[in-house]
Amino acid sequence: MSRKFIFATRFEKLQFDALKSLLVLRRAQYEHVVFLNVIERKNVAMRRGTGYGKSKEIQLREKANIRFIDWAETLFEQGMEVGVYIV
Repeated sequence: MSRKFIFATRFEKLQFDALKSLLVLRRAQYEHVVFLNVIERKNVAMRRGTGYGKSKEIQLREKANIRFIDWAETLFEQGMEVGVYIV
């Protein structure tokens, strides 16, 4: 049974190099990384003055998906399994 860890990211504050540094967790039997990116909808976050409208959310979702695919390919080549959640 492989052990998993969640890697949550807000892309503007993180580079792939930070994720690569986490590969040392494989020594601790972690073989599966789950990428998580949360896109806060405007109607949900309106009280705080943050969040995005539907069209911007779709754009951000597509960007996240493209980046996660790139990251997943690199990790897969190194023997890691990858899952993705964009919510």
